[in-house]
Amino acid sequence: MEQNNNYNNNKINIDFWTFLEQCYNNDIKIDLGHLKILSALLYSNSNYVSGECLKKCIDRDSRGAVHTRIRDLKILGFKIITKSGNFGGYKLIKVPEWFKIREYRMN
Repeated sequence: MEQNNNYNNNKINIDFWTFLEQCYNNDIKIDLGHLKILSALLYSNSNYVSGECLKKCIDRDSRGAVHTRIRDLKILGFKIITKSGNFGGYKLIKVPEWFKIREYRMN
């Protein structure tokens, strides 16, 4: 089953400075891939997003790059579960209390 990557069509405005501060406090070196994966998980409406889809989303050749960023997001307090198989992937269950979305807008 092929997943469609429509994540760039919508806008989520997170409190970037608080996110950056949390990364600094937890000694996590972030890149754009962290934010792209987080956005994809937020847009998924609590559905699983495949590792392959996330790999393409961050423009990497390895799913290891996805796994590393998922691990970092978990350290920051995001509850993300994984499921193997054809309909599996990564699913965002809960965000930390410090994480705020300023605006959610569908185009």
